[in-house]
Amino acid sequence: MGDQPQRTNTYTAEPVSDRYRECLFDWLAAHAPLWNQITYRRRQQYFDENGDVWDAEYTDLYEQYAPILGKATCQQIARKNSEAWRSHFELLSQYRDGSNHAVTEQPSPPGYWGNRDEGYDLHGLVRNDLYTFDWNEKTSTLEFGVGDVLEERYDFKHNERVTLEVRGNPHWRGDDSRLELIYDEHAARLRVQHPVRIQSDDLREQRQAAFTHTLDSENTTHSAAIDVGANNTLAVVTEDGDTAVYHAVPNLTGSSNSPSESEHSNRNSRTTSTPATRFDACTTSGHDSVITAAMPRSNTPLSGSSNGTLTQCTSVI
Repeated sequence: MGDQPQRTNTYTAEPVSDRYRECLFDWLAAHAPLWNQITYRRRQQYFDENGDVWDAEYTDLYEQYAPILGKATCQQIARKNSEAWRSHFELLSQYRDGSNHAVTEQPSPPGYWGNRDEGYDLHGLVRNDLYTFDWNEKTSTLEFGVGDVLEERYDFKHNERVTLEVRGNPHWRGDDSRLELIYDEHAARLRVQHPVRIQSDDLREQRQAAFTHTLDSENTTHSAAIDVGANNTLAVVTEDGDTAVYHAVPNLTGSSNSPSESEHSNRNSRTTSTPATRFDACTTSGHDSVITAAMPRSNTPLSGSSNGTLTQCTSVI
């Protein structure tokens, strides 16, 4: 499966009820503190002269977060964190390779998903076999489960799952990969990233179907897929397998200099070169404190108040 090409469908989504909305945001809010604690422990090892990031222990954190997120989601957060570190080391290796000029600036290690002062990113993960799409011409839905604590808090029935109405259609078809839900606070919108792994034999067919517009059959003898891009202005593939690439070269007058392009790496603005302050224990025990510690950036709550009193942590990364 690892050799299969992966493509990502993108949708927007909205909870179908206020109860699901409150549960969703409580579930999203618990991701960042777990990510931050795993990242903190690995950064401690990274900046230790004799440390190894892969020696950092974090599975003990599952006991605290699994009742809210579900154990499978805790594992997905750890896996995504490992992917970020592997990507960092790959970039670092390229940077240190004098013959490789693809990376010219020293990469920074993975950073945090927000902090207590500025707010936390609302970013959720669902394992590939733990969500379900129901595609319908009128209303399409996405369903996934949450931890036992949230199921009890929001009075879920047996096998009940959070349900979102999905807006958009799948552009690519294939085997489901890990689902990601990201709340865009500026647009006040929940975005869904739905990656799929495609069989190599199907990739060309799907790519062609995505970009092909067939004229009236009386006026055509062949069809072609046209991909409009930034670097190659037009890439064309015919149904017979012929290919062509067209470049648009600007006709500049009054200047002898050709336009130049530069590539910039997208750095995490919160990443620092020194270890962050330690994630201190909450003043009270219980799972409500985890949710409170991970309130989103906005000072205005995204969801209604939950049952019971939430307790703020004394110090959170």
